[in-house]
Amino acid sequence: MNDMQVRGDVYAADMQKSLRTLAELTKKDVNQLVKDRAPTMARYLASWTMPVANFGKNAEGIPDGESLAARNLGQAAVSRDIGRVYMDVRGLMAQLKGKRISSESGKGVSATTLLSKLIKQGDNDRAEKIVRTVPGFAHIEIQNFDDGKRHKEKRSQGRVHKSTKPVVIADSPKLREYIKKKREQVGFTKAAWITAGRMAGGKNGLRAKWITKHNAPAHGAFKMIGAIGEAVLSSRVPWIDKKLNETGAMEAFDRSFRKEIDTATRKILEREQRKK
Repeated sequence: MNDMQVRGDVYAADMQKSLRTLAELTKKDVNQLVKDRAPTMARYLASWTMPVANFGKNAEGIPDGESLAARNLGQAAVSRDIGRVYMDVRGLMAQLKGKRISSESGKGVSATTLLSKLIKQGDNDRAEKIVRTVPGFAHIEIQNFDDGKRHKEKRSQGRVHKSTKPVVIADSPKLREYIKKKREQVGFTKAAWITAGRMAGGKNGLRAKWITKHNAPAHGAFKMIGAIGEAVLSSRVPWIDKKLNETGAMEAFDRSFRKEIDTATRKILEREQRKK
């Protein structure tokens, strides 16, 4: 299993100075301030883990990995990849609509009618043989669903290549159930960071149930390195390195954390000034 470990970088001199100032004003421990932000750090990591909306060359706005738009992108990718491996027999029938197959009597019969009859009889071999006589369909393979075995074999770097030729699945209800199951798993990879953040610092307030419903392997801790405390979050999802823009996530978190510290400090100083 390939763990990915991310540490909150609070060692920069200006960051430490800002933290000390805020700690003095709020009468809180510097390290507690860092620990309290561990769940926020986790949310940034989760948000920048694919799928992410508003991300890429033509993106507009701020990258968003928590919205329903992000979930929908992930589910669409799942359906697309499975569609490159398997074709519902109904899809084949749609392609054969209007085409006829020669019969022993010399009269052409509807390709879809004959295919439907053979599929209901469970005669996949004969169905395949007959469909291959139709021009343009010589490559067709018809089989029963294999519980996702071919899907797993064809995946590389978490995706199925677009050149993959799909096999036709005769027992299509099983294929549709498989697609539904896989689509519901979208958000699993993100969930590991949320778990890690909770272990390191507490609740984060994330309400995206399509992420929080999953129980992904993770580890989180708050550690002292000398006098400086830091949050250490780890995802134990094997393919995390292919799904996360770690640099983008941590740069965004760093900007947010610095802005939060500066804003909180300014408001406290302004409030104190008004009291004088």
